[in-house]
Amino acid sequence: MKKTVKLAAAGLVAMTVVGGTFAYWNATASIDNNFATGAYGGNMVEEFNPLNGQNWQPGSDVTKKVGVTNTGDYDIKARIKFEETWVRGDEAILHYPMKSGDEGFFPASKTADVVDGKSVVYKDLDTTGWTQDGAWYVSGVIKPGETVNLLNYVSLLPGTVNGEDEYDTKTFILVGDETETNQYKEGTMSEVVTENGGKKIVITYTNGAREEITNPATVIKQKVEKTLKEGDGAGYADAKYTLTITTQLSQVDTEGNALDWPAEAAPEA
Repeated sequence: MKKTVKLAAAGLVAMTVVGGTFAYWNATASIDNNFATGAYGGNMVEEFNPLNGQNWQPGSDVTKKVGVTNTGDYDIKARIKFEETWVRGDEAILHYPMKSGDEGFFPASKTADVVDGKSVVYKDLDTTGWTQDGAWYVSGVIKPGETVNLLNYVSLLPGTVNGEDEYDTKTFILVGDETETNQYKEGTMSEVVTENGGKKIVITYTNGAREEITNPATVIKQKVEKTLKEGDGAGYADAKYTLTITTQLSQVDTEGNALDWPAEAAPEA
């Protein structure tokens, strides 16, 4: 009687959050190694310091090493795919999420221009021995004890956050001392030359009122408030970036081809 033994494939997922207030990563794996003749196995190799992702600045790199190590006794294949999101509060912003098979997911360089609809995070890849078709696939096989690396670091494109462009600025003016009836009011202030060659301060309030100050001893105070623009106008300011990395492993046939990829994490076009 002929026995058929189906070997196992394994999938691993790692999530990295690099953003405004916090960063973390985790990984899970499930691998069955119940074979008397030897074992198939592999690990996702990841190096990442969560503190490096705090207050991520445009133009700065964060080390994020990702690869695969064959921990078993036989050759294996591997594929890795990426997905990224930018979230402000509880809402995804702009055109995200994006997947590694999407056009523009991999900027050409760490100094590339920011382009609408494309990723603003450069991923430094070592593609030697890898091919891409939605996901990244190991071109050959990974031998027992061998490690194949793919990702080295990520970098936020320099033009991602433009500072003043993401905020609305309002100026509030107070003439004299602040009291219950004399409060700061939004407006603009300018210095104007009078007909006799002197100078006066002209205040134009947003409520339509206008005030002229000619006494140089008058105390005028102003304060500026900045608030983040609503919706896409805020760009990437005060947002959290998440890079999710899915690694899949499969045994190979006698010709080095993958026998079975886990269907639930198939690469998406």
